Amino acid sequence: MLAGIDAGHKSGRWSAGMSLSYRALSYRFSFDQVVSEGDYYENDTIDSYYVVQSGHADTIWHYILDSTYIPLTTTHYSYRDLNRLDYLGIGVFATFDFLRMAHSRMFVRGGASIDFLLSQAGSTSCGEVPFHTEIGKEAVNPVRFAYQIGLGAAFKVGQRIELAPELQRQAMVGPLYVDGFPCQVRASSWHVRFGLTYYF
Repeated sequence: MLAGIDAGHKSGRWSAGMSLSYRALSYRFSFDQVVSEGDYYENDTIDSYYVVQSGHADTIWHYILDSTYIPLTTTHYSYRDLNRLDYLGIGVFATFDFLRMAHSRMFVRGGASIDFLLSQAGSTSCGEVPFHTEIGKEAVNPVRFAYQIGLGAAFKVGQRIELAPELQRQAMVGPLYVDGFPCQVRASSWHVRFGLTYYF
């Protein structure tokens, strides 16, 4: 999910400005692991005695052993969660109108932003039972850079108002989590953006 507001200046076919955005990234965490233990014999000492050899100073120990069968046990660990990362982004953008008509236009957009982590929630795998743990804030990179490219159209619906749908590609640069995290996730998406443009 992405929501934001843009403010800029338009001159002829070109426009440029700054943006403030809220971005929520969600993905499903799925974990399954089967752990088997047992299916072996365990030796146990039930008694011991020693023999002193005559004519020698040596003492020989003897042990009476018994064995116990440890049955096979299998445990299936399964866990599902919805992981979510929320960001506040500050960016810049530029657009160019490659087609203009009386009451509409088509444009291309390019932009970049710096996104700051607001909150995180969800789970990740770990090496101890139950083999999953909550994601801590220290596991997430607090600042990410992102870029956007888009193709859109604007339709005049009022004296100073345009309706502007846009097909946009967005991606964050680098992994979302710090080095050493059990899995590395990168964020990129295609989405349709709907907006209103107001001219002052």
